[in-house]
Amino acid sequence: MMLDWLDRLRNRALARSGGTLPASQYQDAGNGLKYLLIAGLVLLILLSGFLFDSPGKIGAGLLRIVTSPSTLLSDYMAIGGPGAAIVNCGLMMALCLIVSRICRADMNGPTLTTVMVSGGYALFGKNPFNALPIILGVYLYARFRRERFSSHVLSAFFGLSAGPMVSYMAFGLGWPPATALPLAFLTGLVIGFVLPALAAHFLSFHQGYTLYNMGFVSGVVGLALMALLRAFGLGNDAAVSFPLTGFEAPLLIWVLSVIALTGFCGWLLSPDLKGALMALMREPGRLSSDYVSRYGIGPVLFNMALSGLISTGYVFLSGGRLTGPTIGAILSVMGFCGFGKHPRNIWPILLGAQIMARLGIWQASSDTIIMAALYGTNLAPIPGSFGWPAGILAGFLHVAASVNLAYLHGYTNLYNNGFSGGFVAAVFATLILAFRQRGASRKKG
Repeated sequence: MMLDWLDRLRNRALARSGGTLPASQYQDAGNGLKYLLIAGLVLLILLSGFLFDSPGKIGAGLLRIVTSPSTLLSDYMAIGGPGAAIVNCGLMMALCLIVSRICRADMNGPTLTTVMVSGGYALFGKNPFNALPIILGVYLYARFRRERFSSHVLSAFFGLSAGPMVSYMAFGLGWPPATALPLAFLTGLVIGFVLPALAAHFLSFHQGYTLYNMGFVSGVVGLALMALLRAFGLGNDAAVSFPLTGFEAPLLIWVLSVIALTGFCGWLLSPDLKGALMALMREPGRLSSDYVSRYGIGPVLFNMALSGLISTGYVFLSGGRLTGPTIGAILSVMGFCGFGKHPRNIWPILLGAQIMARLGIWQASSDTIIMAALYGTNLAPIPGSFGWPAGILAGFLHVAASVNLAYLHGYTNLYNNGFSGGFVAAVFATLILAFRQRGASRKKG
């Protein structure tokens, strides 16, 4: 009887899905239904925070979160409590969703990615305080260029990777609020103003073989700003760490519930789930890969669930624990499953990262190394384009690069793995393409 009820529910959902996108052979839900679906998921995530703490504790925790320097790796679950961290996650997702809807952006792969990624990083670095100045800076850039803000809204959301720089200027220097807060706000405006212009040009550096292009750009901007601060003795030279919250079992239930709900919605809205998934997993994933437009929201949500399970399994196979940073990494991997990632092109990266973690001097179970592995999947286009052996080697190299490059921007770029991945992709992909061209020229000769 349960199966019959599920089949009727599925048929009803598909009947209301609103047709097929012109560029796709797969049925997809209408844009309004997709927004409603993601809004429901965001609302559930936000409300679930109240399962962990009382409203009073959540309010006090949110205040501690927004007034923290937020440099890597600031575990908002340890700073404000799990309830406040999850509510902050929901708030940041809601912010992205509402702004996207106001801008009339389609709920496509990039938009879905920004919503999920903003939620993931809101567990260890993003919050409304450090986000708003950057978004406003991008808006001012659009006005300066006399362009619609909607054409730069993705830059605004991905540019929130620089949020810790705003928080560090406000609360990390030890200056009086009357001086620090205006300076932090101005810093956010400048960052938001320059990021869109730089992002368009830096894409050619790595040729689209890393998915975190804005992470690379933010790393370069953070490097320049931190160098300037260090010249005056104001720089940040150390990462931070926090103790475990003691909520590992409830957090595991929470993560698996989010994954299960995402997968169920994906199944519900997929008339040809097997065929769409098989086609999706043949995609190389190189920027820009909009899976939602090509295959529909249903298969993408199911892809997110599969990749979320793989990411969660990786955390525990590495001996790690569920913290704000590691859960944020899981949600971020899921987010990019609408924009380039799928199980077939992320497993080689994870395997290569695990090999480096076991052979190197680092603890494979540490948050830093686990995050380097999970966020290292930004290099998914490399195994997708050049095969799994190349992916294993890319993941192997990425861990070493990620650990050593964070100091350059003073741990103020949340997408540090995008920064390091940009260098790995630029060097690695260029060498592979050069060898391929040489091999092709030999055959012609």
